[in-house]
Amino acid sequence: MGEPGEHYKNWIGSLIPDNKFAGYQIAKSVIENAFASRDKNTDRPLHLIAVAGDHVTQASLERVKGLKKAISEYPNVVFEQLFVGQ
Repeated sequence: MGEPGEHYKNWIGSLIPDNKFAGYQIAKSVIENAFASRDKNTDRPLHLIAVAGDHVTQASLERVKGLKKAISEYPNVVFEQLFVGQ
């Protein structure tokens, strides 16, 4: 886009985090590490709890969406509860 104001006089750039992807990646990492650290001969489900930031901010809601997407990819993971830390 060039230097500020070079092409668009009043243009202000911004960076927006991809919170859904962040929640997805964090959840996948936690799940994969949990499976890697357990007995390889077990077929017991992995029970998972999560802590969210709050009930209302867009960032927290998007991260929870990412978490749920990741969990949906693992049939052997049981999502027990979501706690809100605030």
